[in-house]
Amino acid sequence: MNKPNLFIAGFPKCGSSALHKMISQHSEIYGDSFKEIQTYTVDRKYKDRFNPNFKFSYPNLYSQANGEKYLLDSSTSYSVNFKAIERIIQDTPEAKFIYILRDPLDRLISHYLWMCSLGFVEKEFKAEIESDLKNSYDYRVQYWGNYKNYVYHGNYSFHLQNLFSIVDRANVLIIDYQDLKHDYSTVVRKIFDFLGLEQEAVKQIISNATKKGYNPKTRSRLQVAKYRASRLRDKLKGLPVSPQINHPLKKVVEVQLDQAVFLKDIMAEEIQKTQDLGISTDSWRSTHALVNG
Repeated sequence: MNKPNLFIAGFPKCGSSALHKMISQHSEIYGDSFKEIQTYTVDRKYKDRFNPNFKFSYPNLYSQANGEKYLLDSSTSYSVNFKAIERIIQDTPEAKFIYILRDPLDRLISHYLWMCSLGFVEKEFKAEIESDLKNSYDYRVQYWGNYKNYVYHGNYSFHLQNLFSIVDRANVLIIDYQDLKHDYSTVVRKIFDFLGLEQEAVKQIISNATKKGYNPKTRSRLQVAKYRASRLRDKLKGLPVSPQINHPLKKVVEVQLDQAVFLKDIMAEEIQKTQDLGISTDSWRSTHALVNG
């Protein structure tokens, strides 16, 4: 029975959408179904994952697969949901996992800007993050399929420790975001080697990039694209729409490095714990600048 055995599990805002599209070009990887399937996170989907009468079941999602060695699921919620990992291993003990690690401060800011651009943030950066730190992660608490929990989603060491407790590290490949961004061909070759596949040429994909102008040295502004909600409301009048459509014209959002000082201890701890797992943090320039500044 068709079911996924290859997972780009995360992390959010780390390039998983682009990587999904890139490696899906390989003849032995089927990734044409929805990227964010969320089967192992959402209880209803998990319960009916093999039910052909359920639209989002595996028989339907992978109905066009034609004998490929790997069926791909790139739901980033799996990276922060240990229950989902347990479910995956129960279904597919030999599953392969790919994780992309990005500078955690850059990732957090990108996550914040993303939620701002969707119209789900009213508070300034520090107030928003501090308020959100009080909230425990719950996949049911979402914003039209999008999540906050900014720090939690970048707590790599915690989530990877959970992963390694039930998954052989030989079945886990960790990719550095900067390598994916600047040397994608080497990263793709590394992935195909990890999967035991013949090398095939793939085109570079850039996807879901959050617009920004952040630089830890120049403290330049981070910007979010603006749109006029009134025009959209006129065009979509009478149709069910996402609540962000009713959000007023958004201002340019600014985040400067000194505004993140309150995160210094959290980031310092993440550096140390990630290094303790044998994972390099050399490319985390923004986070190191914050911690050492």
